[in-house]
Amino acid sequence: MGNNQQMFFFIFAPKFSGSTVMSQFLANAVDGYLPSTSNNEGQMIPGAKEIIFAQDRWDPNVDFNWSKIKEIWLSHLQQSQKNIFIEASPPNIMRLESIKRSFANEMAGMISISSPYMQISSEIKKKCHKLIGRKKLLQSDQIPAKLIQNAAAKWVHMAQAQRRNIESNPSIFILYYVGFPTMTINE
Repeated sequence: MGNNQQMFFFIFAPKFSGSTVMSQFLANAVDGYLPSTSNNEGQMIPGAKEIIFAQDRWDPNVDFNWSKIKEIWLSHLQQSQKNIFIEASPPNIMRLESIKRSFANEMAGMISISSPYMQISSEIKKKCHKLIGRKKLLQSDQIPAKLIQNAAAKWVHMAQAQRRNIESNPSIFILYYVGFPTMTINE
């Protein structure tokens, strides 16, 4: 791609997997654009959020109006005066093929796999903090078994999506959770 051509770089990673820090690392390395929304995710940009959140983001059978979302994202990218939009919204793992079709030659990306322990424990921690804040759980209480089961089931759901993504996209770079801490920018 030429230096002035704008493009998208997708990090296909489950939630609670380190995608925020990866997107920040990448944006700093290539002077890319990160949305100034929560967790720097494109799904949270006004306009795109209304499209994406109108349906179940985690249902792989649901697709979005990517041409409208791309238009919104391009507007933000152009305002930033940068050339690369870094996108790491976790629900994107459910529709990698649709994104590839919609962004075609305007995108590159990677698939990330994180530690199941990290993902599950992060999900549990977030839910526990919410319950404690709502006074439905004390800090001294044992973690409810249902919360652990739900977090594990969500991890399985996302891991299955990533397996399908890897199997159907052998040419996309894959970053395993053991590789990120030791990876250098030249790799």
